[in-house]
Amino acid sequence: MSHINSMVNQAPQITAAQFASKYNSKREIYNFLTLDVGAYLPQYDTITVYFLKELISGSKKCKFQHSMLTFV
Repeated sequence: MSHINSMVNQAPQITAAQFASKYNSKREIYNFLTLDVGAYLPQYDTITVYFLKELISGSKKCKFQHSMLTFV
């Protein structure tokens, strides 16, 4: 758990407006959370955009994948 906390502390901070300007759709937010952040989420079709917004705002929590595969 301390590994995740150290990653969060090192992460750059952005405003809600900056985030909204880059990620405009449910698919883009889902891809950001699963691919870039490494969050373990249910299948795309089973979640709502409101659930994703709650994850982003911090009112809901999710699990993180401990190992990310890199394909060369």
